[in-house]
Amino acid sequence: MSKQESLFKTKVVPGKPGSGNLFDEEIISADGPVTCLGLEFENDNARRAHFTEELRKKLQDPEFRTIEGFPIGKDEDILKLSDPPYYTACPNPWIADFIAEARDRWYVPDPNKAGDLEKLREKALLKEFEVYKQAKKKLKGFRLEAVRAGFKKEWQERDY
Repeated sequence: MSKQESLFKTKVVPGKPGSGNLFDEEIISADGPVTCLGLEFENDNARRAHFTEELRKKLQDPEFRTIEGFPIGKDEDILKLSDPPYYTACPNPWIADFIAEARDRWYVPDPNKAGDLEKLREKALLKEFEVYKQAKKKLKGFRLEAVRAGFKKEWQERDY
């Protein structure tokens, strides 16, 4: 049986005193350039250091501390528990930036536009056609428009 590939690189280190473990595994951060919220960093540690300092500055703002859900604790404890900008132990000040960045990658169809309605209709018809293709027995009934949409797609992809 082969060893399953891990998501993270780890190295074996001596166990911490009092932990009861002789050895522990420590996660090694990825080497190489990292892009986060449009900023380039030489590696993940540089990204973490940059955004930790940014979070440290935001924690000094008394208005930021009045946000609902803000934890009661010392700044250093909040920083230790955080991996900014992805995860923060306080309300995440970068959440709006993540939403704005994702808005460029996702498109929500508008039901008032004819072109979007046609795409949604064709997608539904192609799903129905896939059900017809998977059928093992002779079809007793089917929608002609679903078959037409399916054949059109198959013809365009030269899958016949």
